[in-house]
Amino acid sequence: TALSLLGPPITVQAWLARAPAATPAVVIALVSAAGGGNASVALLVGPDGSFSVTVAGASYLAGNASLPIAAVGEWTHVSLAATVDGQLTVTVQSTDVSTSPSVVVVPGLALSPPLTVLVAPAQVALPAALASHSGAFAGTIDEIRVWHDASPALAGSKLVTHRLVGNEANLALYLPLDELPMVDASPFGATFPILAPHAAPSLVVSGAPIATRV
Repeated sequence: TALSLLGPPITVQAWLARAPAATPAVVIALVSAAGGGNASVALLVGPDGSFSVTVAGASYLAGNASLPIAAVGEWTHVSLAATVDGQLTVTVQSTDVSTSPSVVVVPGLALSPPLTVLVAPAQVALPAALASHSGAFAGTIDEIRVWHDASPALAGSKLVTHRLVGNEANLALYLPLDELPMVDASPFGATFPILAPHAAPSLVVSGAPIATRV
């Protein structure tokens, strides 16, 4: 899934359940048009379920001990937020939502607008600096949300475990992933076709801990 936005502040969120994989995979990436598309930041999950962050293709937090390990098939909530002043916040929440999420802050990040948001992208959709050491995400994705807001409250609120109404303040994109092609349930109402070279996806019953709408 790809979306173009003017730039920070921005928060991208999704629930994921990874499948076995041989290489690290990009879960969420923010790519700036500046620098030939290689001005980017990405959250990756490795074959062992550890999360890492890359900035401009270089490892910044490789297997950071502050972030939990995602077991195969275990639902995990991930959030990537970038502020106007250049701070990146990565939040990872295990399926046990009664526990506090793990948070890592990356300072001094500069992403010039416009930004392209990538969620579980195919390898060929990645800028060269990322594609050289990562593969396509294998697994299941649910509840993709993009906010024109970088407030920490977005990652820690009950919104994470509830369906949205679709008219929440600063909501830029909402993909509940209940149908194909993907339909944006925010007020913008865009339709997102599945583009080659993605394999045709299938709808499955989600095990993500999502309650009815708030």
